[in-house]
Amino acid sequence: MSYSYLYGYVQSAESFRAVAQIDQLSDAGAPNASIIKWQMPGKERSVFNTGHYITRMTTQLVGAEQRLEVVTIGPDGHLIHASADGMVETTVAPVGSGPDVHGAIRDMQTIGNSVYAVGMSRQVYRRAVDGTWARHDDGVLQSPDDMDIVGFNAIHGLSEDNLFAVGFNGEAWRCQHGRWERLPTPTTQTLNAVHVVPDGRIIAVGKQGVLMVFNQGEWTVQNTGLRDDILDVQAFANDVYVATQTALYRLKENQSLELVNMGLGEGITCGQLHAGYGALLSTGRRHQCWSADGNTWHDIT
Repeated sequence: MSYSYLYGYVQSAESFRAVAQIDQLSDAGAPNASIIKWQMPGKERSVFNTGHYITRMTTQLVGAEQRLEVVTIGPDGHLIHASADGMVETTVAPVGSGPDVHGAIRDMQTIGNSVYAVGMSRQVYRRAVDGTWARHDDGVLQSPDDMDIVGFNAIHGLSEDNLFAVGFNGEAWRCQHGRWERLPTPTTQTLNAVHVVPDGRIIAVGKQGVLMVFNQGEWTVQNTGLRDDILDVQAFANDVYVATQTALYRLKENQSLELVNMGLGEGITCGQLHAGYGALLSTGRRHQCWSADGNTWHDIT
């Protein structure tokens, strides 16, 4: 059975996860997603299959007992909350007021104690520690009479009081203490991902090699020399990494990009990054690879 990997997540030092699709089912047009858990370091694999599309995964500590839940979401807002107590399926918003009206969900991240999901029309939803979802897009959600194609592809932040979201037409927005404001950018290219580095810089990446750094109140566009779309950006071990579909790069001090030799032969696919618990996980269409230092890499697929 062959898989196409969509998203990877470092749950702990002993547990890496993936969202994937079974190629045979996808080729037949059947909705499907597989949640794969890799038990490290032996790479023992367990798989849970579902008949829904899933594109993002995260974890959250919920309730007074701080119960660990794995949360997944699909473009249509369909949610699965899974814990040791079982699994609950629900939606991010009632029919008629969510993705069915405003468009697809594009990203989901745990920030602070909450989970945030964003999507087309600049939708933003927040899941609090009590497990309830609520809208968080007052002042940023697209007006119903606005027919422009707008939306958020990604959200990130170091705290819930200071969130950043990016998306179509080079849009970047900041939410401070619950209030959204637009941050004008020097590009109209679609921005695919955003990451707040521990030193406070905000790095946004996107189509045709766009990489921008927001520091001290202004954006600086870096000349990456790339024509490929940059799909993700992630801070790890005092460095910043960015990924295209076919390569991984390290952002140097002079803001140029250095190709990372993963040492895994030709044809390694990349595209999405996640870091935690001393590991950087790179997920491409055909490969999941991880590193403890950004230099020595291991293919777990």
